[in-house]
Amino acid sequence: MSTIQTNRIIAFIIDVLIVSFICTLFENFLLPDLFEVKEVEVFERNFKIRYSSILIFYFLYFIIFDAILNGKTLGKILLNLDLKAISGERITKSTLFKRSLLKLISIVIAPISLILFFVKKDFTIHDHYAKTTVIKQD
Repeated sequence: MSTIQTNRIIAFIIDVLIVSFICTLFENFLLPDLFEVKEVEVFERNFKIRYSSILIFYFLYFIIFDAILNGKTLGKILLNLDLKAISGERITKSTLFKRSLLKLISIVIAPISLILFFVKKDFTIHDHYAKTTVIKQD
């Protein structure tokens, strides 16, 4: 595994921990009634479900950092990583928004995304379709 792969994984873990912490605070302290376990009856069977806001927080986290810091999250900042367009041109806000949406999809299909990341050497769905790459900052 390359250094950039390792750094990207560590940066992502940092971002996941931050989002999880914020989500936990929100769900447990700010609006606990909204996120409590509820019982639902389906076909005469009872199921317990719990709603979560984590996907919303992931999306907001990445959108906010993409809009303000051009794709640099706290994890990338701490590991000195930068986002660049493959073409070398400036990355537009619409490209950053598209990349954030695709990153959210990648999180939802995490097992497939992880396999692609390791098998295709640093390949991510969001970077591929947004035509961006993550590099080590000078």
